[in-house]
Amino acid sequence: MICPKCGNPVAARRIICEACGYDLSVYKKVTHVSNRYYNQGLEKAKVRDLSGAVVLLKKSLEMNKTNTNARNLLGLVYFEMGETVAAISEWVISKHFQAKENDADVYMDIIQSNPEKLEGYNQAIRKYNMALESAKQGTVDLAIIQLKKVIALHPKFLRANHLLALLYMKNSEYERARRLLLKCKKIDIANTTTLRYLSEITRVSAGAIGGENADPSLEEDYTGVSAPIIMKENEYKEDKPNIMNFINLIVGVLIGIAVVSLLILPTRENKIKAEYAAEQLDYSDLLNSKVATIDSLQTQVTSLQTTNEELKQSLAEATGQVEYVSVEDPVYGELYAALSQAMEAYIAYKVDRQSTEVNGGTPSEELCIAAAGALSSVDLSVTEDTSIQGLYTSMSAEVMSDAATYTYVTGRAFYDNGDYENAISDLTKSVTYNPSYDRALYYLGKAYQDISSNEKAAFYYNQLLENCPDSSLAGYAAERLAAVSGQN
Repeated sequence: MICPKCGNPVAARRIICEACGYDLSVYKKVTHVSNRYYNQGLEKAKVRDLSGAVVLLKKSLEMNKTNTNARNLLGLVYFEMGETVAAISEWVISKHFQAKENDADVYMDIIQSNPEKLEGYNQAIRKYNMALESAKQGTVDLAIIQLKKVIALHPKFLRANHLLALLYMKNSEYERARRLLLKCKKIDIANTTTLRYLSEITRVSAGAIGGENADPSLEEDYTGVSAPIIMKENEYKEDKPNIMNFINLIVGVLIGIAVVSLLILPTRENKIKAEYAAEQLDYSDLLNSKVATIDSLQTQVTSLQTTNEELKQSLAEATGQVEYVSVEDPVYGELYAALSQAMEAYIAYKVDRQSTEVNGGTPSEELCIAAAGALSSVDLSVTEDTSIQGLYTSMSAEVMSDAATYTYVTGRAFYDNGDYENAISDLTKSVTYNPSYDRALYYLGKAYQDISSNEKAAFYYNQLLENCPDSSLAGYAAERLAAVSGQN
C-alpha cells in the first residue's frame, strides 16, 4: 500500500506510516469500501446490468477516486452502452492516476488503432445531436432517418435507440418501437428508460385491444415480453380506376419537392455554414492562444536575459576586481571562476523552471543537481564581502532544497532495491545540500547500519536528533542509535 500523504510504500498490516507518521486506519477503511462497491459493480456488469454497474462504480469512485480498476471498468461499461466520449474520459483520468501498467492504455489503443471506427463513433455522435435538434423542432421524419444512420454506425448507442423508439411511439408505430427496445434490453437488461418505454407500449397496446375493459393480464411486466397486437380485419374492395389518384400523386410529389427545397435544404445549408463558422472561430482562438504563448515565452526569455546581466553586474560590483583580477590569482581567481560556473548553472536551471511553469511539466532534475553541485564547490572563506555572500545565499535558497529532494528520491529508490552503495552516494549528496533533511539523514543512517558501518550510522542518527529534534522520525532514530551504539 502507498501512503496517501508522503507517497512511501507501507506494509499492508501497518496502520501508521513509518516514514511520516500518518494514521492510515481511515484510509484503509475507505479503500475497503471502495473495493467492495467495485466488486458489486463487476458482478452487475457480468450479467449485463450495466445501469446498476454504473451506479455502484460511481459510488466506488466517490469513496476512492484513485481506484483505477473501478474507473477502467466504468469506462468499459460506458463504452458498451455506446457512450464513447464518457468511456475515453474515464480512461484518461485513470491514466492520470496510474501512468504505468494501466489497462486503460490497452483500451484506448484498441480504439485509436482503428481510425475508421473511431471516426464512425464521432459521426454517430454528431448525427445524434442533429437528430435530437430535428426532433425538438418537430421534424420527426427527418429525425428518424438520421437516427437510423446513427444506429447503423453505432448499434449499441443506447441513447440513439431510445430516441428512435420514442419517435416510433409518437408515430404510433408501437411494434417497431417494441422490437427496438428489446434489442436495447439485450445490451442493458435493467435500463430504466428501456423498461419504462416497454411498459408504456404494453399499456397502450392493451388499451387498444380491450379499451376500458381490457384484461390486465395483457399488460407487460418488466421482463420485456409484450402482449401481441391484434389488428382489425378489413374487407378488401378493389378501387375503380380514378384519375384523381394520379393527380393527387403528382401533387404530393410536387409538394415534397417544394418542402425539401424551401425547408430542409436551407436548414441544412445554414447548419453547415454555422459549423464552418464555429470551426473558423475555434482555429482563430487556437492561433491567438499560440501567439499569446509565444509572446509570453519571449517575455520570459527577455526577463531572464535581463536577470542574467543584473546578476553579472552585481557580481562585478561585489568583488570590485572582476575586470582586473586574473583567473590565475591564487585567492580571488578561483573564487571568481567558481562563482561564474555556479551562476551559469543557476541561470540554466531557473530558465528551465520558469519555462516549465509556463508550458507545464516538471523542472529538469539534472540541471538542478548540477547547479547545486556548482554552488557547493564555491569557497566563501577567502572573502568577507557581504554582497558576494548575499548573492550566494539567494542562489542557494532556490536550488539546494530542490536538489536535496531529487537526490533523496533516487537514493531512497536505490535503498529500497538493496543497492546500498548508490543509495549512500545519493543520500550523502542530499544531506550535503540540506543538512536538516530528516528523511535523508534517517535513511542514510539505515543504509550504513545495513552494511554494518555502525559508527557512520550513529553519526547520521545523531545529526538527525540534533538538527531535527521535532521530526516524526526522531523516535525511530533514537531507537536505532541505541541499537548501533550497543553493537560498538
